[in-house]
Amino acid sequence: MTHPTAAITAYRDAAAPGFDDEPDHGLRAADARAAWAGRLAAWLPSAPADVLDVGCGTGSLSELIAGAGHRVTGVDLAATVRPLVNEMRIEPSAATPPCGAAR
Repeated sequence: MTHPTAAITAYRDAAAPGFDDEPDHGLRAADARAAWAGRLAAWLPSAPADVLDVGCGTGSLSELIAGAGHRVTGVDLAATVRPLVNEMRIEPSAATPPCGAAR
């Protein structure tokens, strides 16, 4: 039997290259981004705050959180998503390390 962490990592590594192509994953559509931004605003404390995004994937939610003025640390088991986060579509705060980076 494969260890659960290894299975999750393998799955996420395999899915990473096309992950943001899904309508609600990459948040490329303005209405999806706005919906998630609204939901996150309801869940998160007042900015600025330190936020840990566990299972950050390619960082699309981390982008929205950082854009709302928070300091974000993203972590993910999948090593293949980390380079994708460095290609984020908005410039993260200087205090926001890339997903998977130690702070």
